[in-house]
Amino acid sequence: MFKRHFKGWILTALISILVLVGVGNSELYINGIKTLGSIVIDGTLYVSGTARFGTDTGAGQVNITPASAIDGLAITMGANAARGIYVTNTDATHTTPLVFIDQNETAGAAAYALHVDSENAAGPAVFADGTATGGDLRLGSSVITVGSGAGITVNQPGNANSQLYKVTTTYAAYTDADTTKGIVIATLPAKTKIVGFYADTTAAYTGGVTNAATLVVGITAESAAEIIASHNVFAGAILAGDADAEMGTSITRAAAIQGGYMPSWTGTTAIYATLVIVNDITSNLTAGSTTFYIQTERY
Repeated sequence: MFKRHFKGWILTALISILVLVGVGNSELYINGIKTLGSIVIDGTLYVSGTARFGTDTGAGQVNITPASAIDGLAITMGANAARGIYVTNTDATHTTPLVFIDQNETAGAAAYALHVDSENAAGPAVFADGTATGGDLRLGSSVITVGSGAGITVNQPGNANSQLYKVTTTYAAYTDADTTKGIVIATLPAKTKIVGFYADTTAAYTGGVTNAATLVVGITAESAAEIIASHNVFAGAILAGDADAEMGTSITRAAAIQGGYMPSWTGTTAIYATLVIVNDITSNLTAGSTTFYIQTERY
């Protein structure tokens, strides 16, 4: 019995020495406990005869092949974690994707190539932030067959640049020592066309001795009405934007160009929502809420 235990201690000691010599100042975690530093592997690491780290024929630098119905890679983010996976490119000549997902099972597999399940109430499930020329999101399956030939440069072959912006304002946003208060609810970049706009007042604007209230939406200045016409927000909840008569002067069916309204091709545009009340000042309001929905296309 003693000999078997002694042999086990010797084997453990030898493994520890081999790891220490092979790693140097790196880090090794076993069962979540740091024992050395990060493991540095110079070459190929084999597990059960299969390359799992390194360069073997047909293998990547890291190869994970689950042996059963488990996740190939599972990352649990802690309270102080920054990113689960971070990929950065330091080569200016790099032209291949930084992340490439190849769902190559073509025999009727129902699995998604990418499935993002976000339960974060504050942030988006997917955030794409591209350059002005590269675009934010490109859909390869819907790309137009590009033109070619002398003097032809294809700038954006198939970018998905439609966006819905949503913002809610309450009576507190319109506080002023006056009967009229305009606020900027959004600022559009250049080359942005409004293709849809709704002002959904879910709570009437009341308070003090106010006996009437109207809301109007336009650009550049307070009281402008290019987007949503002036409408009653005192009598009760109301949705403006679901009828042509409720649209502003530049986005009615007769005024719209190519199905929308582009305020500026060259510069940014501030969108103003203006609240006008009667018989009191906006500082005395105690209720009122409107959610604005802006659907845009950017070129």
